[in-house]
Amino acid sequence: MKRKYIKVKVNLSKFKTFCLFFAALMVCISLGFRALAANFTEEKNNSAYLEIIVKNGDTLWDLTEQHYQGQEDLRKIIYQIKEINHLEQTEIIPGQIIMIPQS
Repeated sequence: MKRKYIKVKVNLSKFKTFCLFFAALMVCISLGFRALAANFTEEKNNSAYLEIIVKNGDTLWDLTEQHYQGQEDLRKIIYQIKEINHLEQTEIIPGQIIMIPQS
């Protein structure tokens, strides 16, 4: 017995259209998830900040202690303050405006 093979011709234009549609669908889904994630992080970052003008002799530690009286770990808050104000070090200069998240 001889086996008969059926030759299937694949229409490349339909295949390319399907691939293009699938890629576009994946991009739309990805953008949707990004927008959804941005909404969640935006809500988290909408907390109010106190703007404090640094005086001579002030330190980040002192300013943090004044506004967070034993409520949280001050090291975590100082890290957040550095992130918010784009500070690499904890050194602050008199006259500088520092944003501190409200407790």
